[in-house]
Amino acid sequence: MQINSLSHTPVYVVDQERARQFYVDKLGFEVRSDLKMGEFRWLTVAPKAQRQPELILMPLVASPLMDATVVAAFRALQDKGALGCGVLETDDCQALYESLKKKGVAFRTPPGTTAVWPRGGAPRRFRQLVLAGSTAGIVPTAGCSAPRR
Repeated sequence: MQINSLSHTPVYVVDQERARQFYVDKLGFEVRSDLKMGEFRWLTVAPKAQRQPELILMPLVASPLMDATVVAAFRALQDKGALGCGVLETDDCQALYESLKKKGVAFRTPPGTTAVWPRGGAPRRFRQLVLAGSTAGIVPTAGCSAPRR
């Protein structure tokens, strides 16, 4: 027996509805699940072209899984923009940057920053976008790639 894949991963959010609007209306994701379980809302989103994993827009509130002290620590990191959801890929960094900027998405850096990212075991250089805030991370892909050095 082995684990076959990662199906869901949490992104801790202060306001689930605001996070849903950001991912759906600004980034173009789709809602995969939106269920109420008593007071708890199970809300997941993902890029339309990707089956999994789904991002669980997890409310950042004290619960049996996370006490008030841990919630406060997460909030402090979020307020500093130190938490992200990982790496998102696109075919055209510049076009995505322009499109998201028109929708009001804030960026920490404009496209063009190069960095090394291990992919398939070999490092490569790429152009990246880094979204401001704590709801999304770096956006690199072949369409953003700088020549290998």
